[in-house]
Amino acid sequence: MLSSGRIYAELLAVQSQIGMTWPNGKGKYGVHKLRHFYASIMITAGTQPKRLQELLGHSTLAMTMDTYGHLFPPTEDETARINKAIAAVMASALIDREVPADQDSVHRAISQNPQDDKFGQKNDMARAIP
Repeated sequence: MLSSGRIYAELLAVQSQIGMTWPNGKGKYGVHKLRHFYASIMITAGTQPKRLQELLGHSTLAMTMDTYGHLFPPTEDETARINKAIAAVMASALIDREVPADQDSVHRAISQNPQDDKFGQKNDMARAIP
Protein backbone atom coordinates (compact mmCIF):
# COMPACT_ATOMS: atom_id res chain seq x y z
CA MET A 1 0.00 0.00 0.00
CA LEU A 2 1.20 3.50 -0.83
CA SER A 3 1.72 5.91 2.01
CA SER A 4 0.44 9.47 1.75
CA GLY A 5 4.06 10.69 1.86
CA ARG A 6 4.94 8.53 -1.14
CA ILE A 7 1.90 9.77 -3.08
CA TYR A 8 2.86 13.41 -2.45
CA ALA A 9 6.50 12.71 -3.38
CA GLU A 10 5.48 11.07 -6.66
CA LEU A 11 3.05 13.89 -7.46
CA LEU A 12 5.78 16.45 -6.80
CA ALA A 13 8.21 14.50 -9.01
CA VAL A 14 5.75 14.54 -11.92
CA GLN A 15 5.04 18.23 -11.45
CA SER A 16 8.78 18.97 -11.34
CA GLN A 17 9.33 17.08 -14.59
CA ILE A 18 6.70 19.12 -16.41
CA GLY A 19 7.58 22.48 -14.83
CA MET A 20 4.52 22.85 -12.62
CA THR A 21 6.27 23.96 -9.45
CA TRP A 22 6.51 27.27 -7.66
CA PRO A 23 9.91 28.99 -7.42
CA ASN A 24 10.31 27.51 -3.92
CA GLY A 25 10.11 24.00 -5.44
CA LYS A 26 6.67 23.11 -4.10
CA GLY A 27 4.16 21.61 -6.49
CA LYS A 28 1.40 23.87 -7.76
CA TYR A 29 -1.27 21.20 -7.41
CA GLY A 30 -2.11 18.88 -4.55
CA VAL A 31 -4.07 15.66 -4.42
CA HIS A 32 -7.37 17.46 -3.90
CA LYS A 33 -7.00 19.41 -7.15
CA LEU A 34 -5.98 16.22 -8.91
CA ARG A 35 -9.21 14.66 -7.64
CA HIS A 36 -11.26 17.54 -9.13
CA PHE A 37 -9.38 17.20 -12.41
CA TYR A 38 -10.15 13.47 -12.47
CA ALA A 39 -13.84 14.12 -11.83
CA SER A 40 -14.03 16.73 -14.58
CA ILE A 41 -12.41 14.50 -17.21
CA MET A 42 -14.69 11.62 -16.21
CA ILE A 43 -17.73 13.89 -16.71
CA THR A 44 -16.38 15.04 -20.07
CA ALA A 45 -15.95 11.38 -21.03
CA GLY A 46 -19.66 10.79 -20.35
CA THR A 47 -19.57 9.13 -16.93
CA GLN A 48 -23.05 9.08 -15.40
CA PRO A 49 -23.53 10.92 -12.07
CA LYS A 50 -24.27 7.76 -10.05
CA ARG A 51 -21.12 6.04 -11.36
CA LEU A 52 -19.04 9.16 -10.62
CA GLN A 53 -20.38 9.10 -7.05
CA GLU A 54 -19.12 5.54 -6.71
CA LEU A 55 -15.73 6.32 -8.25
CA LEU A 56 -15.19 9.31 -5.96
CA GLY A 57 -16.45 7.51 -2.87
CA HIS A 58 -19.10 10.11 -2.06
CA SER A 59 -21.70 8.94 0.45
CA THR A 60 -24.59 10.44 -1.52
CA LEU A 61 -25.38 11.43 -5.07
CA ALA A 62 -26.35 14.85 -3.72
CA MET A 63 -22.76 15.39 -2.56
CA THR A 64 -21.45 14.58 -6.04
CA MET A 65 -24.00 16.80 -7.78
CA ASP A 66 -23.50 19.68 -5.34
CA THR A 67 -19.80 19.62 -6.16
CA TYR A 68 -19.76 18.71 -9.86
CA GLY A 69 -23.34 19.20 -11.12
CA HIS A 70 -22.46 22.37 -13.02
CA LEU A 71 -20.06 20.37 -15.19
CA PHE A 72 -22.73 18.02 -16.55
CA PRO A 73 -24.09 19.28 -19.88
CA PRO A 74 -27.84 19.32 -20.47
CA THR A 75 -29.07 16.52 -22.68
CA GLU A 76 -30.71 17.21 -26.02
CA ASP A 77 -33.95 15.69 -24.70
CA GLU A 78 -33.88 18.01 -21.71
CA THR A 79 -33.29 21.08 -23.86
CA ALA A 80 -36.08 20.08 -26.26
CA ARG A 81 -38.46 19.47 -23.33
CA ILE A 82 -37.73 22.90 -21.88
CA ASN A 83 -38.11 24.65 -25.24
CA LYS A 84 -41.43 22.86 -25.79
CA ALA A 85 -42.67 23.93 -22.34
CA ILE A 86 -41.66 27.55 -22.99
CA ALA A 87 -43.39 27.49 -26.38
CA ALA A 88 -46.57 26.12 -24.79
CA VAL A 89 -46.58 28.85 -22.13
CA MET A 90 -45.91 31.55 -24.71
CA ALA A 91 -48.66 30.22 -26.99
CA SER A 92 -51.07 30.09 -24.05
CA ALA A 93 -50.24 33.67 -23.13
CA LEU A 94 -50.87 34.78 -26.70
CA ILE A 95 -54.20 32.94 -26.78
CA ASP A 96 -55.21 34.58 -23.50
CA ARG A 97 -54.52 37.95 -25.12
CA GLU A 98 -56.49 36.89 -28.19
CA VAL A 99 -53.47 37.39 -30.42
CA PRO A 100 -53.45 34.78 -33.19
CA ALA A 101 -50.24 32.76 -33.26
CA ASP A 102 -49.60 29.10 -33.73
CA GLN A 103 -47.25 27.15 -31.51
CA ASP A 104 -44.83 26.53 -34.39
CA SER A 105 -44.23 30.25 -34.93
CA VAL A 106 -43.63 30.75 -31.21
CA HIS A 107 -41.26 27.77 -31.19
CA ARG A 108 -39.40 29.14 -34.23
CA ALA A 109 -39.02 32.51 -32.52
CA ILE A 110 -37.60 30.86 -29.40
CA SER A 111 -35.41 28.46 -31.38
CA GLN A 112 -33.77 31.06 -33.61
CA ASN A 113 -31.22 31.92 -30.96
CA PRO A 114 -32.40 30.65 -27.59
CA GLN A 115 -29.21 31.45 -25.75
CA ASP A 116 -28.89 35.14 -26.60
CA ASP A 117 -31.06 37.79 -25.00
CA LYS A 118 -31.78 41.18 -26.59
CA PHE A 119 -28.41 42.48 -25.40
CA GLY A 120 -26.44 39.62 -26.97
CA GLN A 121 -25.71 38.09 -23.58
CA LYS A 122 -25.91 34.38 -22.90
CA ASN A 123 -29.24 33.54 -21.35
CA ASP A 124 -29.15 30.89 -18.60
CA MET A 125 -32.86 30.18 -19.13
CA ALA A 126 -32.04 28.58 -22.49
CA ARG A 127 -30.00 25.89 -20.79
CA ALA A 128 -31.66 22.85 -19.34
CA ILE A 129 -32.77 23.20 -15.77
CA PRO A 130 -32.89 20.05 -13.63
